[in-house]
Amino acid sequence: VSGTLPKTSAWLLDNMISQDSRDTISFAYYDGQDKVVIPDVTEMWTIEDNVHNFESSAPIYYPNPNLGVVSDNSSIIFQRQLKEINFNGGKVVLELDSTLREDPEAGKYALNAIKVYTYDYVTSQFRLIKDIRFYKSYFIQGSNLLTKRLRLDSLAVLSGSGELLQKYRFDYNTDKILPDYTSVSKDFWGYFNGKANSSLIPQMTVPYGLGSVTIGRNLPNGRKPDNDYMQACILKRIIYP
Repeated sequence: VSGTLPKTSAWLLDNMISQDSRDTISFAYYDGQDKVVIPDVTEMWTIEDNVHNFESSAPIYYPNPNLGVVSDNSSIIFQRQLKEINFNGGKVVLELDSTLREDPEAGKYALNAIKVYTYDYVTSQFRLIKDIRFYKSYFIQGSNLLTKRLRLDSLAVLSGSGELLQKYRFDYNTDKILPDYTSVSKDFWGYFNGKANSSLIPQMTVPYGLGSVTIGRNLPNGRKPDNDYMQACILKRIIYP
């Protein structure tokens, strides 16, 4: 759902049935909807060059330049988080964290573990055979809580009895940290470029009155891409067994 009016933009998958109808995979979801707000801004700059009783010898201008308007363009999404995948002979359970996420306007709970079960027809019970645990922290720029972003630091694959089988660790580029979600320090494609822009509007000189006027941000190349800054917080390597 995005914008001011609710619109259905996705459907929940309930079942997958094989062509011969002998095998069915079903999906279950957590109760309630999580409201996810993705902050963003748009900006409009209007130049009005009104002319009254125009005569080529003595034009009279009523100038009104630099009408900058910044508006909230956040997207609001209501989602249902997947809870279980059931299939013949087993199931996969997705467990969520017990505490809320800390990044601004994110969802409610992050994924904590994925557990795989087999069905024991002798005991008529499910038996855990694999447990995948996710360990997370946050990117943050200094002490600015508005820049917090969840990240996956590592994951561990355990056997059903709790024995550690595999561990994977993820290394990120933290030389540069992303700014808050509504920052105007971005290039034309929306990537972080580290520029101290005052506006999203590119700096430009346009005809105005009998001359011209410069509008837009304070920097002439403020929307230019920067190869170093655009790599802020990206995944650099995966350390695996």
